Amino acid sequence: MMITVSRTRLSIVQVPSAELSAIYADMPAPGIIAEGARPTPANLVWLYERYPQAGWVDPEGLLLEARAFSFIQRQDRPAPGDYEAAFPFKLPPLPFQLEIFAAARHMTEIALAPVAMGTGKTKMSLDIAADKFLRDEIDTLVVVAPNGVHKQWVLRAIPEHLSAAVRYQAAVWSPTRKVPVMVGSPPASAPRRLRILTFNVESFSSESGKAFKAARAFMASGRCMFVFDESSRGKNHRAARSKAILKLRQYSVVRVNLSGTPITKGLEDLYMQYEYLSHGIINQTSFYSFRNRYCTLMPAFRGAAFGVVKVTGYRNVEELIRKIAPYTFVVPKDALGLPEKTYERRPVPMTDEQRKLYRAVRDELITDLRAHRIATPANAAVRLIRLQQIVCGHVIETMEATNEDGDDVTIQTSSLISSRRLEVLWDVLEQHSGPAVVWCRFTDDIKDVQSFLEENGKRVVSYYGETSNADREEAVRAFKAGEVDYFVGNPAAAGTGLDGLQVAELAVYYSNGFNAENRWQSEDRIHRIGMRGRAHYVDLVTEDSVDNLILKNLSAKKGTARAVFENPSLLEQANEEETAFV
Repeated sequence: MMITVSRTRLSIVQVPSAELSAIYADMPAPGIIAEGARPTPANLVWLYERYPQAGWVDPEGLLLEARAFSFIQRQDRPAPGDYEAAFPFKLPPLPFQLEIFAAARHMTEIALAPVAMGTGKTKMSLDIAADKFLRDEIDTLVVVAPNGVHKQWVLRAIPEHLSAAVRYQAAVWSPTRKVPVMVGSPPASAPRRLRILTFNVESFSSESGKAFKAARAFMASGRCMFVFDESSRGKNHRAARSKAILKLRQYSVVRVNLSGTPITKGLEDLYMQYEYLSHGIINQTSFYSFRNRYCTLMPAFRGAAFGVVKVTGYRNVEELIRKIAPYTFVVPKDALGLPEKTYERRPVPMTDEQRKLYRAVRDELITDLRAHRIATPANAAVRLIRLQQIVCGHVIETMEATNEDGDDVTIQTSSLISSRRLEVLWDVLEQHSGPAVVWCRFTDDIKDVQSFLEENGKRVVSYYGETSNADREEAVRAFKAGEVDYFVGNPAAAGTGLDGLQVAELAVYYSNGFNAENRWQSEDRIHRIGMRGRAHYVDLVTEDSVDNLILKNLSAKKGTARAVFENPSLLEQANEEETAFV
């Protein structure tokens, strides 16, 4: 028996048809037999236990994720009782949220990960903080979150979810503004308050930086609960940011990680995230000892120097799961009872001008890769971005110039070329009634889309790196209130932490980035509690282009630039496999 797994379907072959029908019918979550079955955790674990000798084709490691989920769900946790029933929640918890609260309130190291996006990680962490404050275990809360999201904690999440029984004082840290009133013990006569300070993760550039010093002083002045929202942003053990945040661990009495996607590359992503909670959980001396224990390795490429390796698989997985399970809570998306996502690809034909430019740039890239004139995947990524910009209707030209001081400078200019991408976008939006979200990787794309839609009489707001904080707030508010038709955003800026976009049932990916986490996060802006129908996703894909390769590698959680760097022929085969991202 061979079992092939993807994110949309699992298929079983080398089994008589009569037996196959019985297998599908007996599954915990059967699908349509003619098309295979749904790859739910229950189905995958059931098959693994029922047919231990089966061969598996599982490039994304979904069976591993399912087994970990199954093991963690079987942990013996305290059940909700009278205390939980009487707790003064600001908003009544859903059943799974109440179960997590009942167990996690007794703990000091907590990983709400993977807790599916939209299931209420922020609410659950604030309920835990309220309980620990009311029981006098903490008096300080520090939240580290992606830029923009850290402000949403203070502006929206805390007022909406923190128990009314908790007096609090909250502020957003800024390098240009001090918050001295919040540091140090309050006078004995003052009413007891929970002091809250939020930071954007990008501010922790080093241990000598302002953010680190401010966080350290604030945390050391009380009994602190430390929350790392989207903890996968700190998974790189070599990054100065990760090292700085890890140093803060010693100044907290309670530590909580929140993530819907703790694993975006492989098990190695877990090491730093559990180190933030406690060194004793995984209990390896370093990332490299962790990697040697739980990963199978091989040289990264032919002739690679000693120690330059890539991960090809995993081992001792059950041991790792047993270690992290007591600290980990998992909530799958189906806990919300939301309808399944649906996907569609819309082809975008190239114009003659695009095709000529694209082939020239592509062929030059392939030649340089094969001649080893491109040194790293990062350099290859720059060239791939040029290909993407061409299929989106832009050509980036670089020229050398001399400024008024006589210094040589490099100037980049963007010029438009003929493209049918906006036409196809318009067709998609015209076939849909109601608001929609349009995701664009490039700033030029966002500006093009907004201008085009406004010229066609539509009301549009945008949200990207150049958008001011005030305009970001207003964009979300106006879209949620139904005052505008379309929300055009960049997934890296608007794809994480925003609530309110679920008034739309359609999200169009005008252009995709290489980052799978940004894609997953952005998808769940419309697939979450409060959605009104079925979330539908449309990818605009230019034929015979890098668009197909990006989607394929996003689906497999692989780096597009590294894949091309190692195998330039992929650029020539870009349209051979069309696997929709799910």
